[in-house]
Amino acid sequence: MIITILIPFRPSAGGMSSAAFTPLVQRENTWWHGPEGQTFGREQKDDIERAVKAIRKNSCYHHKIIVAIDADMTPIEGWLKEYDVEIFKPQYTLPANNPSGSFCRLTATMNEAILAQPDDAFICYAYISDLICCKNWDVPIIEARKKYPDDKYCFAPMWVEPRGMDIMQNDSSLTFNNIWVKWRERLCHCLTFARPDENSGLITEEQFDKWIKVATSSRPASSNTDGIIIEGCGARIYGYFCAICCNGKKLKEKVKELNHIGPQWDLMLEGSLGTKMVIIKSFLLHLHGGFVFDNQEIEHNINSKI
Repeated sequence: MIITILIPFRPSAGGMSSAAFTPLVQRENTWWHGPEGQTFGREQKDDIERAVKAIRKNSCYHHKIIVAIDADMTPIEGWLKEYDVEIFKPQYTLPANNPSGSFCRLTATMNEAILAQPDDAFICYAYISDLICCKNWDVPIIEARKKYPDDKYCFAPMWVEPRGMDIMQNDSSLTFNNIWVKWRERLCHCLTFARPDENSGLITEEQFDKWIKVATSSRPASSNTDGIIIEGCGARIYGYFCAICCNGKKLKEKVKELNHIGPQWDLMLEGSLGTKMVIIKSFLLHLHGGFVFDNQEIEHNINSKI
């Protein structure tokens, strides 16, 4: 197991919104149920199954995957075991009526999950559950770690987001220059993937592979001879503040120094880590929507009452 991948998870209530921050219990049909009868999830067991399946399918090495879920969530027995995944449950307790409860749950969970890992672990923290990794995404990160000391650098895959055609300024042709220069002028971070269908927003593995082939057809001017972009942690110009791989001892020390539970934890933690190497041949697609995985359409989030 080369990388310990920590995935914070709470079911989505649609888009980027998390489900109600109340106790949730998962029933045998894999849906999460709140105390007032709300249900959260999707037929395919929510984003988390898709994310884990992609990691297992697209990794060259076998990594340790830990799904860190909030203290007030009760999963069904054996959940995700078919993918060789561990479940981490924190021990924290939160005061009632905490206005920052959503952030406190997430950051308290991640704090405990990080501190529970051994010092010699190589940790990818906050790999959010709607990310799809490209084929062999882990190899360039492992190779970079061999060349650059991980007590000095962090390592991050490139961050890719699907956007509407308006971002493409009426030029949707897939070219190296458009990906790295023209389309990025309209964004505050990351690279851009044009949604192929404005109605469904669905993306296929084949389309992602084609985009990557064009994106890696040359070396961007912003990279060094290894094809790596170096930027400060906290900049999140190319490598986002999620899915950053870091030396376990260093990461744990920074978590202890930060000593913060609540809003801005993720940004503050990353900003304290120093220098980041963004690996051009490793890509993560941040979906915001549907993905056709192994020719099976993944449905959009459902939030309903029963």
